[in-house]
Amino acid sequence: MLARVMVGLFSLVFPVMLTGIGLEKFGLIIFGLQVAALLIGTIWAPDTAGKSLEDIEAERYGTPRALADA
Repeated sequence: MLARVMVGLFSLVFPVMLTGIGLEKFGLIIFGLQVAALLIGTIWAPDTAGKSLEDIEAERYGTPRALADA
C-alpha cells in the first residue's frame, strides 16, 4: 500500500522536479534512490536458501492454526 501511495505522489511531483532541476540532476536522484533500495534489500532480505515455502511461511507468520490443531 505504501509503495502505491509513494508512486502516486512521485507521479505528481515528477514533472515539477524535472523542469525545476533538469534531467541530469533528476537522473542522479533516481539513481541514488535505486542504490539505496538495492542496499536495503540486500542487507535486510531474509535468508531463505535451502528452506521450503512452508518453512519460510512458518518462520515469518507462525504455524497455521489448521496445522497446529492436527
